[in-house]
Amino acid sequence: MTTPLPLNDVEMALLMVGISEFNNGRYWQAHEEWEDLWKRLKVDFPEPQYKALQGLIQCAALLYQYQKENPRGVSNMWSKLCEKMGRPGNLKFTYLWGIDVGHLLAKIESYFIAANNADWNLNCNLVQIHLSEELKVDGI
Repeated sequence: MTTPLPLNDVEMALLMVGISEFNNGRYWQAHEEWEDLWKRLKVDFPEPQYKALQGLIQCAALLYQYQKENPRGVSNMWSKLCEKMGRPGNLKFTYLWGIDVGHLLAKIESYFIAANNADWNLNCNLVQIHLSEELKVDGI
């Protein structure tokens, strides 16, 4: 498993704005904030890290597609994000800058499963990203 490099203050601010948007159910806006961060990380960070951030972007896109009741969009996002972040039980990162990746993917997986069963009754707002304070301070 990979341990990510720490983010600087500007990068952490972009991550946090995206998390705020995500936690408020504004998945497209979270995607946009994280994409700005992704563009910065792509220059200086190793591929697994900026790819994992892409996976985080795809988590937001999956929930956006779920809200639109688009099974193909949900399935495509699940496949793409798993390539970058792993799957529950087989993670590429345990924590990504304080985000518990296993917890997040376990929550997101339930929306993938529901979409495959044409169940559109799950509340996307129940998926929240909370940072581990200890890891957030360390920047990991």
